[in-house]
Amino acid sequence: MVPYGSGLQAFALSLTNTVNAAMNKASMFLAGITGGELMPCEGYIAKLQARAANGLRQFRQDLKLVLITRKIVYWDDTVIFILAQRARFRFYGDESIAYYTAHAYKDMESLDDDNVLNLLTSDSKTMHDHNTVNYNDKYSFENIECNQHLQRDCQKNTDDTCHQWSDDLKKHISAAIKDRNDAIARGEGSFSEAYIKRRNYFLWVEDFSLPTTNNLSERGLRGVKSHMKISGQFESETAADNHALNRTYIETCRRNGINEIDALQRLCEGNPYTVAEIFSA
Repeated sequence: MVPYGSGLQAFALSLTNTVNAAMNKASMFLAGITGGELMPCEGYIAKLQARAANGLRQFRQDLKLVLITRKIVYWDDTVIFILAQRARFRFYGDESIAYYTAHAYKDMESLDDDNVLNLLTSDSKTMHDHNTVNYNDKYSFENIECNQHLQRDCQKNTDDTCHQWSDDLKKHISAAIKDRNDAIARGEGSFSEAYIKRRNYFLWVEDFSLPTTNNLSERGLRGVKSHMKISGQFESETAADNHALNRTYIETCRRNGINEIDALQRLCEGNPYTVAEIFSA
């Protein structure tokens, strides 16, 4: 039996935010599993997401202050649709932080509005998929580029031009990553100087604590692609960003061992987990 009050709200939010079910399906599901005892209207469920997002704006601000202190920040964005127009859903984070935003446009103004990259210092490193905007002089961080994307570009060049050099480079990258994994298994922390070349693509040969791919960002954005397949689009930029706020809270809690239903129930009670609670350990 689904609980009443905040428990019902948490369960409905879990369906609309985490499972990405359409609102009418969430309403029908709740009615079905309770034998018609609970029949929330679509309007009630629709308001839950906006109400939850309003209670998480301070959470996202506090989370940003933790995010910008991290040694490595992964980021990427993907296409969503807002009223049939192409828009962007963006991820910043690492293994324990999932920070999402949504914008009507992919441009410098939206990046400035996020105010994440701007706050990173020269001690920070960003992992990305060759986002050329990262090389703007206004930024201070050091770039690391995803080697999986570089290998795909090499393969495409080989397929399109039949040039051997790009195939050789792809194989060289694969061999270097294998050599690195073998060195890590031996307890080593870096390669010799002879291995250290272009820092933006090959900084990981200098420091084994750095990643070789941006897969973490891509996994973080995978959920919104599922959302698009089910719901098709968002009704407004505000609705998309409400979804981003809720995902920021839910996924950051999940990445730090907090059950999502417990997290959502506290949110519905007006007492969401704080950033300080999550990262106090």
